[in-house]
Amino acid sequence: MFVVFSKFVYISYYVIIDFRKIIIHIRLFLLTELNSPL
Repeated sequence: MFVVFSKFVYISYYVIIDFRKIIIHIRLFLLTELNSPL
């Protein structure tokens, strides 16, 4: 039971990190898209 719980925490930890990376990429993309006409 503990092993399954630790695996779940491990997976969720990496999913959260990937989610933050995705948000950072989206923000950078939006910034470059907004600045490109200028």
